[in-house]
Amino acid sequence: MYVQRNIFEPARFADHAQATLESPEVRDLAADKLTGQVIDQIDPDLIAVRPVLDAASAALIDTTAFKRLFRSAVLQAHRAAVERDLGSAVLVLANVGVLVEQSLRKLSPEIARQIPEGLDAKLVKVADGSFESDVATIAAKTGTLSWVLPLVALLLMATGFAVAPNRRRALNHCGIALAGSGAGLTVAYAFARSLLIHRAADGIDRDAAEAIWHEFMGGAFVLSVSMATAGAALAAAAAGNLRPADVDSRVRQILARVAHPPPAALPRALWALGLIAMGALALLDPVGAVKGLMFVAGFYLVFRGVNELIAIAMPPVVEPAATAEGKAPNFARRFGSFAAAVAVICVAAAALAAATIGEEGLQRLGVIKDTRSCNGAETLCSKRLPEIALAATHNSMSDKTYPGGWLFPEQDGPVSEQLAYGVRALMLDVYYGFPGTRVYTDGDLSSPDVRDKLKSEFGKEFVAAADRIRRTLSKPERGKRRMYLCHGFCELGATPIEETLGQVRTFLEDNPREVMMIVFQDYVPTRELWSELEKGGIADYAYRGPVDGRWPRIGEMIDQNQRLVLLNENNLSPAVPWIHGAFDVMQETPFAFSSKSALTSAESCVPGRGGDTNELFLMNHWISTPPAARPSNARVANARELMRKRIRRCERSRGRPANLVAVDFYAQGDLMAVVDELNAGRTGGE
Repeated sequence: MYVQRNIFEPARFADHAQATLESPEVRDLAADKLTGQVIDQIDPDLIAVRPVLDAASAALIDTTAFKRLFRSAVLQAHRAAVERDLGSAVLVLANVGVLVEQSLRKLSPEIARQIPEGLDAKLVKVADGSFESDVATIAAKTGTLSWVLPLVALLLMATGFAVAPNRRRALNHCGIALAGSGAGLTVAYAFARSLLIHRAADGIDRDAAEAIWHEFMGGAFVLSVSMATAGAALAAAAAGNLRPADVDSRVRQILARVAHPPPAALPRALWALGLIAMGALALLDPVGAVKGLMFVAGFYLVFRGVNELIAIAMPPVVEPAATAEGKAPNFARRFGSFAAAVAVICVAAAALAAATIGEEGLQRLGVIKDTRSCNGAETLCSKRLPEIALAATHNSMSDKTYPGGWLFPEQDGPVSEQLAYGVRALMLDVYYGFPGTRVYTDGDLSSPDVRDKLKSEFGKEFVAAADRIRRTLSKPERGKRRMYLCHGFCELGATPIEETLGQVRTFLEDNPREVMMIVFQDYVPTRELWSELEKGGIADYAYRGPVDGRWPRIGEMIDQNQRLVLLNENNLSPAVPWIHGAFDVMQETPFAFSSKSALTSAESCVPGRGGDTNELFLMNHWISTPPAARPSNARVANARELMRKRIRRCERSRGRPANLVAVDFYAQGDLMAVVDELNAGRTGGE
């Protein structure tokens, strides 16, 4: 079970891999490997400046950007190996080359200029297909065994106890078996650690190998020790029910057996092999051997302590002898047997539960990754996208907490917090801008046509406020424009698109059972937006299937890992078929409501863009008060009864269920409760 959860589960494996970068030894090792890769693949003459490259690589590995990229690469490689997803076998090392170059420019621009073009292509590696097949087979078998074997063990233990002629002794044997299993696993852990680290030390730093081993397998050691301790406690409880176990005499017996070889040939040979194995362990890993001795000492102390408590709590009991007529044991004895049976099952179940819900052994409790539900509910797996409801945020990027400062924010927190809250559809406006004290929008915002459109969309007060700020700035004479998420004017607030895409990618990586959407109001060419999505790792999750009435079930989208539906409003490119025209597949309500009464009126449900025949239905649900949205209005608009009443009205009017419920200030009111109610009430989906 531990291997299945921590080695063969993609997200958890990637988490462990990323965590190893916190070790200085692993960071140094990674920097050395990264520098060697750059030199070997790009230009061997760069060996002359290796110290500078090492410094650049070390600085890079400490950055959040590298850690995210590293995690994404590990996740893709893992899926290629374990899930036979050969399309994910290409690691994203191309982006690493870009990051190395950027880091190098900060340290030494002259050396950075020696890095030739084409670095990206030269750093891409593809995994060997034969490797994937073997690992995938092992993973599949491990997944089955991880639940079959514990269940069989639990049933056998309960059955053996039930049929045992002496149940107290059976209880004692159950404890011994559990303790022996834990002790055996602990010994196996120690041997595997010593052998593998000793072997790995030939190719990588020993301390780095130790850190990697501890990160991935440290929880197994804690779990093994916990099993041994629980078994010892159970065995002591059973042995001491009539009388306290004579721990010291048993320890002396064990030591005597270890110190003196048995007379028979086979046991004597096994005894000799055991001595050799323990001696080899001590030679290969003296520190590990000392830790092993400390474990044995700790095990003894726990057993001895539990035994003494039992002696105090349960003094020896003298059972009355059976009568000549062979009367059955008294009620107390029967009840004790029943209680012992319950205790066996509880202890076995506790061991199973500890192994299942434990993260990093028993040191840190966690929750099992969901493998059956879709967007939080198993019933949604059989539904298609037009049949489910998604919580959506309007102008998702305009976060009131953003450090760069949004002058007229419309959301309570960043996209990462929105997704954690339950939002599954984002509405993002994309512009080009020039970085500076405030981002300067790249585009003609002065022509009458553009200004009329801006006023109709954002309101004249919003445009006037933006003009006042824009006049205080001057267009940068130099500098490369970048892609930003802005709301009409980047001068009022701008978030680099790669920052938000990184948050989306991390969420999708960490939540493999979630489907979401992004609607771009795009003022950049689709091909360039596509390039940004590719670079940010978002394209890996893009839905590439039909949108013309043949939507797959949500469960199928998850199985195919095409869990992100991408729509854009303005520009389309035939070369990017997986970015669909928003209002070719979606219809909407109006979006400008100046008051509560306007929002709840019958006119609030009339068709907007997209007509009234498209399958997806967007509910624009906010009160507009340009230039600034107000949280107080959001609390009114997002109140449960008001939302439910308007959604029911619009669903009846339009003859289809609401899919995207888009709001301002998502944390105000009852957005998630309403969306959950909508999904709970939608059955079928066939």
